[in-house]
Amino acid sequence: MNGKSKSLIKVFENTVAKYLESVRKDTVVSQLETSVNHEKKLYEEGSDKFDSVDINLTEYSNLRRIQIESLITQTESRLNEVQFIDLLLTLAQSAYSFGELNLSMELFDTVISKTHGNKKLLDFEAAALLGLGDVYHNQAYWQKSLQSIKKAKQLYTKQKYTTGVIRCENIIGAIYGDKGNFKQARKHFEKSISLLNPRKDKFVKALVETNLGNVFMAEEDFNHAITYFYRALTVFEQLSDNKRMAMVRSNLGTLFKMKREFDVALNELDLGVKAALKAEFVPLLGIFYSIKAEIYSELDDYPLALAFSDKAMEASYKVNDRITVADIYKIKGIIQRKLKNYQLAENYLQTSLRLNKKIDNQFNAAETSLELGLLYIDWKQFRNAEIYLAEALHYKKKLGSHQEAQRIEQLLKHLPQGKSKK
Repeated sequence: MNGKSKSLIKVFENTVAKYLESVRKDTVVSQLETSVNHEKKLYEEGSDKFDSVDINLTEYSNLRRIQIESLITQTESRLNEVQFIDLLLTLAQSAYSFGELNLSMELFDTVISKTHGNKKLLDFEAAALLGLGDVYHNQAYWQKSLQSIKKAKQLYTKQKYTTGVIRCENIIGAIYGDKGNFKQARKHFEKSISLLNPRKDKFVKALVETNLGNVFMAEEDFNHAITYFYRALTVFEQLSDNKRMAMVRSNLGTLFKMKREFDVALNELDLGVKAALKAEFVPLLGIFYSIKAEIYSELDDYPLALAFSDKAMEASYKVNDRITVADIYKIKGIIQRKLKNYQLAENYLQTSLRLNKKIDNQFNAAETSLELGLLYIDWKQFRNAEIYLAEALHYKKKLGSHQEAQRIEQLLKHLPQGKSKK
């Protein structure tokens, strides 16, 4: 067994050790190691090509699922009820990180069914509902997410567990933010902040401030956004929380991309990818690759832009990240517009617009409408350009994105009058 496979076993051994006494732990880990030896022989033949394990590989993901399923089998009859439920929660969260969404949701549902109605296990039920809601949120299943999060909030309120209530409010705010309703998002984030104890809840405060930074960024208030992002990043670095560090780096990469400071953006994204790999957090990889694709498109490096967009699509489909998938179609449309492949560009952009409307993402729909307007200007279809630019302008004004609104107004003002090309 090479060093990479040993590291996979070592990481999982830490989880096993938390729940089993030494003798049983060694037995389980030994059995698991034997299984890994058999399952990974072919994988190891090619693994030396990589400096580290690529957590986007199917083989790697399969190993993690085998580990999770095997541990459940080994421990179900050995742990008491509370220990087993706690293990299931840990594994549900781990499964999501590894990109195993179906398994993650199954495990959260199992915890909910085992704890529902048991007053002594309310905290476990609430945690499972919160986790399930977060998984739905990251797939843009807004109603399912809100339904689950609100149930969790009720249970946390019943227990007078303020930190749990705050985390629920934070995710609810993030849902509204992802849909482009920043007024509602800010309302929930500010409520979260009002409930916080700054000294005791530093971690949760950093989570909320990260989301507030996203609102400021969408409103083009970059100074406030940077302040919130770096403040949160400092907390996560102190906690050595690579998953959250990666999340903040993705936001910083987007912010510097918007400011057209591409070298800084790419540096933030590289740091973010490293953090995501350390945390074995698959869901963020598609976001990182998609931002890189957009940057390389802006730099007119189309081969690299297309390579990253394909890599982003593969990673995003794996975790059913419908927001990022829609965004990747937009990026592909931008690339093809610049290459003057207008028919293909139109197809990609219209697909992006359809997907964004399907998940009710108003902000990204407006961004795609703007790109369609630019495409139709290049294509000399000025009537179509006017329709989509007007649609983008309406939302930008509603949002308060004054610079973008002014830019679109100028585009509309200078549209040639008369017949379009077709």
